[in-house]
Amino acid sequence: MVRGVHRDVHARDDRCRAGRPGVRADGELIGRLVAECGERYLDHLAAVTEIAAVTALARELSGRVPLAVASGGTRRTVEATLRHLGLDGLFARVVTRDEVERGKPAPDIFLLAARQLGVDPAACVVLEDADSGLLAARRAGMAAVDVRGGR
Repeated sequence: MVRGVHRDVHARDDRCRAGRPGVRADGELIGRLVAECGERYLDHLAAVTEIAAVTALARELSGRVPLAVASGGTRRTVEATLRHLGLDGLFARVVTRDEVERGKPAPDIFLLAARQLGVDPAACVVLEDADSGLLAARRAGMAAVDVRGGR
């Protein structure tokens, strides 16, 4: 739903690389680094822009079709981003990595969003801007649309 500012912040700050393949760190260190990366993301929130095609669809369907955000971000960063973009209030549910044990590409976050919406996963369509999310959606039995071209 949002352009890749989060990825850009990660790329500019090597301290945000813990937890990536090839980087070994203990759980406590990873937790601190993830929190620091979240703060850095919030520091750059003004640079975050929407994916116009996705947000136009969300605005059109809000209140007519059950909509959810299922993000690998923390609740704090996701809610701040939605507020910044004027998208808060469009979604019946917001599910974040804080609520699932396994993140994308595991299907957990999408399955939880479907369950909270009361919708069968097979009836869901996921609009996704990352390979791990596209894989997670397919693993959840949901249709997936790659929206990276809609920027």
